[in-house]
Amino acid sequence: MLTTSDEEEALQGIVDAARELAHAPTAALVLPGIDDAWVIEMAAGDYASNIIGLEPPAKGSAMDVIRTSRGIVAPAPPGRHVLHEITEYGPSLYAPSRPTARQSASSCCGVTRAMTSSPPPTSRSPSASHTRRRWR
Repeated sequence: MLTTSDEEEALQGIVDAARELAHAPTAALVLPGIDDAWVIEMAAGDYASNIIGLEPPAKGSAMDVIRTSRGIVAPAPPGRHVLHEITEYGPSLYAPSRPTARQSASSCCGVTRAMTSSPPPTSRSPSASHTRRRWR
């Protein structure tokens, strides 16, 4: 992961590693976008293509982590304000990333457990690249 000079490849490697370490079916990375928007820029695992490009809710768990720079474990579905595309996901872990201890979070990485065996609702077609595994 650190041997590449390609930023997108390195960020995707972080998401892939987080998903693998957590034995999670899905992981995502929220990064700053255009005009103060935050966007799910990278994702890995089951239905990852369904969430890439979505903006997390302003009052949702991912944005709480970015605002406070404190990681959280959210219940199923993950928090009170949830994107429609992830309502079928189970408990989630959100971790902030920040350049230094004095700065606010510059990104948020989240991993989710599966809540049901049915795919998350979406208008996009599913692309499950990995099999589901249970968290230990």
